[in-house]
Amino acid sequence: MNGPSRASAGGLAFAGWLVAVMSTCVLLWAALHVDDGLFVDAKAFYCAGQALDAGRDPYLNASLNACQNALNTLQLHHWPGAENIVVPVPLPPVDILPFALLALLPFGIAIAIWTAVNIGCAAWAAALLRRALPSLSAPFVGTIVVLAVLPAGIRLGQPAGVVLLAVVAAGLGLRAGSRALIGSSAALTVLQPHIAVPLFAALLCAPQRAARRIAIAVGAALAALSAVVVGRLSWEYVTRVLPAHADANVSDATQLSLPSALFTAGVPAHLALIVGDVAYVAAIAAGIAIALRIAARTARPEALIWLTTMIGTIAAPHLHTQQLCCAIPGALLLCTLESAPVLTRAAVYGVAIPWLSLLSLKWGPAFPIGAAFGAWRKPSPLGLLLIAAFAAMLCGTLVGLAELLAALKHPVNPVAVARPPADALAEVTWAIGIAVDSAAFRVGTVPARAVTWTAEIILVGVAVAAARFLPVQSKEVVRVNGTSVPIG
Repeated sequence: MNGPSRASAGGLAFAGWLVAVMSTCVLLWAALHVDDGLFVDAKAFYCAGQALDAGRDPYLNASLNACQNALNTLQLHHWPGAENIVVPVPLPPVDILPFALLALLPFGIAIAIWTAVNIGCAAWAAALLRRALPSLSAPFVGTIVVLAVLPAGIRLGQPAGVVLLAVVAAGLGLRAGSRALIGSSAALTVLQPHIAVPLFAALLCAPQRAARRIAIAVGAALAALSAVVVGRLSWEYVTRVLPAHADANVSDATQLSLPSALFTAGVPAHLALIVGDVAYVAAIAAGIAIALRIAARTARPEALIWLTTMIGTIAAPHLHTQQLCCAIPGALLLCTLESAPVLTRAAVYGVAIPWLSLLSLKWGPAFPIGAAFGAWRKPSPLGLLLIAAFAAMLCGTLVGLAELLAALKHPVNPVAVARPPADALAEVTWAIGIAVDSAAFRVGTVPARAVTWTAEIILVGVAVAAARFLPVQSKEVVRVNGTSVPIG
């Protein structure tokens, strides 16, 4: 077997293993009924698609209520009036169109298709990253991708795998000069609007004129599609849904965004949101400058997409764990550039691992095992044992701190939720649930969130240092650490 064929077979086997691992986990979660949050967001997307199919407004509480209750989306049995609380769908209306197609199918079939697509895309993205960054071991890349997309994104039914693949492919398309690949990948990132913004901004600032034209063309096409198919909803999304969702989620104890951090520190909500929006725009501009410099010094055009998206994702004003997977391509790229790989790899783990999931005490054991497996290069049982022991100690410490801090706060005191008016957005009842939960757990989640925030700061610092001090790399260094790869 020749070199390219062997590499292709190896990439297929690598992706196959990841598909098997992720599929097994999802099947176990579903079969054992240990997770009330399994597919909770996918159920909300499905119900929004069903509402759109029926000609109803998918952003209203009344449009989602019956469907979500039928699917047991939120299992809040201790809440009086829990049947009136729904999970909102803060996606642009054009993003709901794919779910409107899935909603034509029974939910069981639809969720199987959606999960299979998500898992397949995540495995494909990992295989592409492995081939694009050959200096990184397959176990390390695979473990990071699985930890980043599975426990949060795929488990909840978020489009984590799809958008991760889109980010990876957009960068490789820029390197290969493939207009079709850049355009299709950019269009898919709109499934996560806060990820699409830095990616489109990077394309608009790309040295290649074709990339700039593609970004404008794709943006115009999506705007036209939205105006023609769901025009009224597009206006409602911008003027009502986005502000309401931002107000409802700024107090969310599971948010990793700057506005959430400021709110936790005592900053008023409206001021925290303003600062977050300004910081987001500034971070994207700075990210583009950093990424352009690194791309030029390393002869890697994909660095513009991956690093800008990484910095933009970290600075997003609405950020949950499931969106952080889009920072992984840029973070892994930094592992091939930086002179202190141990610190950089530790930061990559800090971003990839959904530390907040430790608070449920369900996924804790998987993290030290994953950290040990991802560090595998040569069979060194003692080294793997030490890594697993350290990771287990860190996990235990975080859980202990969280439990202690949560015990110091008041317990959850559910309030009765009345049925809202017919024209009320889903965020009306959602905000009530967020406010009550977060009042009890906001401080308790700080240790877990602090690990992610620290890791994010380290990665941004590494990127800044690389842009400032990285020498121009020779063609041989670029060949060893990262090259263009085929998408097949």
